[in-house]
Amino acid sequence: ADQRETIRQQLASTFERFLRDASTVDDVDDADTDDFQFDTLTATNVQYLYDSGAGTLSRDDNATSPQLLLRNLISFDFNYFDTSGTQLSEPVASSAEDTIRVVEVTATVTLGNETITVSDAAFLRNL
Repeated sequence: ADQRETIRQQLASTFERFLRDASTVDDVDDADTDDFQFDTLTATNVQYLYDSGAGTLSRDDNATSPQLLLRNLISFDFNYFDTSGTQLSEPVASSAEDTIRVVEVTATVTLGNETITVSDAAFLRNL
């Protein structure tokens, strides 16, 4: 039970951070299955990167050292949708990046014998 609560807290904290960042996106730089890079009103080249080999998710904003947000990931996926709700093929072509309106994230974390999968979606309000 303690492991499950630890995983939930880590996921909740990470998703809250991602949703807060995504709500201020004003330009998408890269949109792929394991990588989402964007500019906000106050920062450039904010990047969320899933490393499947290491089982980690990190955040880098080029202003501070990269931050390790999650570990023990067995999967992490970004999915992108346009204004009509159509899922865009990944990697999203640079000519279509400005049509992204929703970013869906799904993470599966394992710690000991506990596995939790969580999904959420961020709406890119400033595009």
